Amino acid sequence: MGLYIAGDFAAFEILFKRHSGRVYEYLKKKVASEIAQDLMQDTFTKLHQSRAKYNPQYPFLPWLFTISRNTLMDFYKLAETKLVKASSGSERLLQSLEAAQSSLSDVDLPQILAALPANQRRAIELRYLEDWSFQEIALHMNTSDGNARKLISRGLKFVRGLVKGGKRES
Repeated sequence: MGLYIAGDFAAFEILFKRHSGRVYEYLKKKVASEIAQDLMQDTFTKLHQSRAKYNPQYPFLPWLFTISRNTLMDFYKLAETKLVKASSGSERLLQSLEAAQSSLSDVDLPQILAALPANQRRAIELRYLEDWSFQEIALHMNTSDGNARKLISRGLKFVRGLVKGGKRES
């Protein structure tokens, strides 16, 4: 590590070859192997970015595994944030349907969304589950802002009709 800090970038390759397997095995015990591979890469990226902070008075491996653990914790935090955001998005979608029916506890949201045409379902998911703006949805779906709004409006109208037990309106 001292050589790497001093500017010998070939030393990084040696560190990677020597320790990446151990880091990967540690992470694989905590998450799926594909995710562990990504987190292992992130660990070594962070090692590179924070190499100037390494204190050679202390052993290298505990420092590396601290980076690995912190990378894993960052992954868990991000996953939890996405889960909470998706959950609140589902709640927002259900709230937007309250005008159609007062007791939505019996509504199977995934089943209702599956009944939508694909472009309307995707627009609604992006808007309510991923909290995208109309402009972002339009760019992603290669359409105009106005059309993105229409897709969502028509989709919600269709869903309201399903919730009421009515037929689809065109």
